Amino acid sequence: MPEMTDDKLRGVTALANRLRLVQTDFGDENAEVRRKFLSEEIERALSAIVPGERQAFLEELTTRFPTWDPNVELMMPAEGETAGLSSIEEQALQDPVLLATRLAELIPTLSQEDRQAITEQLRKAGLASKVQQDWPKKAAEALASELQLSGQEPLDLSRLLELIALLVHLMQSLEQLAWETWKRMAPRSTIRRPPRLQGTMRRFIRGDSDVTSGQIAEDVNQLRRLLASLISAVAQAGRRVGVAHFKTLSPSEIRLLVQTESGGGLKSLIQKSPDAKCWQKYVELAGQITEESIEREIIEAIVSSAEGLMTSSAQ
Repeated sequence: MPEMTDDKLRGVTALANRLRLVQTDFGDENAEVRRKFLSEEIERALSAIVPGERQAFLEELTTRFPTWDPNVELMMPAEGETAGLSSIEEQALQDPVLLATRLAELIPTLSQEDRQAITEQLRKAGLASKVQQDWPKKAAEALASELQLSGQEPLDLSRLLELIALLVHLMQSLEQLAWETWKRMAPRSTIRRPPRLQGTMRRFIRGDSDVTSGQIAEDVNQLRRLLASLISAVAQAGRRVGVAHFKTLSPSEIRLLVQTESGGGLKSLIQKSPDAKCWQKYVELAGQITEESIEREIIEAIVSSAEGLMTSSAQ
């Protein structure tokens, strides 16, 4: 009889696990139905094995799943009696690989609360924490620092991915709005938009060697500098434009302009009705102010201030 290879032994183990799952899944059916499904699983596995190796395969299977034989009758509890676990079900509950396989099959159907409860149980058993230790140390420490975590606290991977998706969406929205606004306000500025973050981030997480973490950091920092500079410039623009207009239209400034234009000193100013002259100058200057001119001055003040801030912060 040919010796069983490692591949064949793994095949026997896989089939035995599938048979246990069948036995468990159809535990409420009668013995004939269970035998039918068990036989189908065995026939399907044997069809992939050459005839000369089938006998050895079946003999090895009997050592791992001895009740596969169709002639074996399974004891069912009589009606009205308390239904206990069959020997096969008891064996299945003691098989860690089978339990893990069954759990993996059920995970997609579970609610978030059930998943958390399972994760907590695995964490208490020391399994989830082991996965936590496999995370890249530098990246884990950076995240812990930003969120003020102790570094020993377990993280929910599913929620972490949800959070990342939300933050990426936020960053892309801000990037689009900020650079489009900057292009309208400063079409002739030398500060230009870099390639879109979405493409750079996609290449980065795919492991593209041409996109380094330093490049990602620089693109993100450039967006941060633009947003910070625009916000700071907007806060300053109102005062800058207001001070300029107040200085131009202030009584003392108008009086000085009238006096200078009269060319006759204070005596000449008094002789030419200073109030009338001042009012005339005020009307002249105020007439030059329009909604468009004020908007233009505000935009110029924002652009000038923002460019200065971005240039200095990049150095």
